[in-house]
Amino acid sequence: MTWLIITFIVCVILICVWFVRMKIDLYYAYLHKEQKLKMKVTIFSFTIYSYTVPSVKVGEDGVVMKEQTKSTTSTKRKKKRLSLMEFFQHFQQTQEWISYLIRLHVSVHPMLKNIKVHNVQWNTEFGLHDAAYTAQATGYIWSIKGTLFGLLSQYVTMKKLPVLAVAPMYQKNVAHTELTCMFSFRVGHAIYAGITVLRHWRQRPRPLQQQNVQAKQT
Repeated sequence: MTWLIITFIVCVILICVWFVRMKIDLYYAYLHKEQKLKMKVTIFSFTIYSYTVPSVKVGEDGVVMKEQTKSTTSTKRKKKRLSLMEFFQHFQQTQEWISYLIRLHVSVHPMLKNIKVHNVQWNTEFGLHDAAYTAQATGYIWSIKGTLFGLLSQYVTMKKLPVLAVAPMYQKNVAHTELTCMFSFRVGHAIYAGITVLRHWRQRPRPLQQQNVQAKQT
């Protein structure tokens, strides 16, 4: 009798957890050459997790990327010719990956609709010293934002229309952006989505080397 009571209590707890809705608040800002990122996870208005990324300040020189060049005399390029059999193997593997991604998309797309976006606000201030370039860049930013949220609305459920703003700053060299987002999903849906992705990942196409080794062993 005791085990039946314990089993019943555990089942009730699992069912309750399955239907619990988790809310996530995200905040990102790039203001005055400093980046900020905050995240808060709440359940039943109780904060269960909160994380703040330390501010990252971008220097005056920005990000410097170094390129390594190799002289043609010191490096030798090896050309490898593919046989007809290897070509067909690569072609077959490409088809397998395409069909795998299609199956994954078909399985994951309905589950993403369970994600509800309650609030999105994205403000951007951008400016260059040239007014013509500033106006052109403002149009590009509007296009990028509209395209991103147009694609996002095809996958998740938007409870409200996103609040987007782009303010051109003429005769100034400015780049500020601030994004606030709140979305929610049920814990059970997240668990089921994770299991589905893991199951599809195990069914992914195997590398050609592994296929060749198994073919030789058989």
